[in-house]
Amino acid sequence: MPRGFYVRSEEQKEKMRQQLKGVRPPMESLAAHYASMKGDGNPAKRPEVRKKIGDKKRGYVMSAESRQKISNTRHERFFKGKRGFNRMDKLWRMLVIERDGGICQICGSKPDDINTDHIKPVRYFPELRYELSNGRTLCVPCHKKTDTWGRGSTKYKDGML
Repeated sequence: MPRGFYVRSEEQKEKMRQQLKGVRPPMESLAAHYASMKGDGNPAKRPEVRKKIGDKKRGYVMSAESRQKISNTRHERFFKGKRGFNRMDKLWRMLVIERDGGICQICGSKPDDINTDHIKPVRYFPELRYELSNGRTLCVPCHKKTDTWGRGSTKYKDGML
């Protein structure tokens, strides 16, 4: 079948109508079906159905390969947060703030909203990601003034350091 706009003959349309006859319920019955599945109408929530499902799964032994896949997936989800920060990142941040006492290393203020900054960006120095000597605490205004704020760390890319 060609891609894009396709004109069907009346014969083709009638053939398709015959094939689809009785397959799709009208929208009113779909709405009624979905409404019946909410709350107590859902068969999977009835106790006798739950028991039947449980009996069917009882005694089922998963293969070692399947168990390992599930374990790896759970492990990745546990150690990887929403924005890509894992537990090591959080630990590094906590240790840097603790070492510096939560005080901005440039202006000396002790703000509520403190940032941790990699002196040499992780993008260009991945081996220094968890080095405490490569970290410092900064208040937000001071952090915005640094060369490493956001994606503005071009001097490291050009090899100036």
